[in-house]
Amino acid sequence: MLPISNSVVPPRPGTSILYICHNCGEKFTAKKKLFSFPVKCSKCGSTKCVSPTVN
Repeated sequence: MLPISNSVVPPRPGTSILYICHNCGEKFTAKKKLFSFPVKCSKCGSTKCVSPTVN
């Protein structure tokens, strides 16, 4: 039997995840990239986008 763990597995590269733009507030999905390149907002083009699911 496996021990119970509270660890969270991050999404794999290529998985669509939710992003929120800090500039205009737009919520959109984008695929997670292999490296930490900034994601551009689909509405205003800003790179000030964060994902609440990925730290």
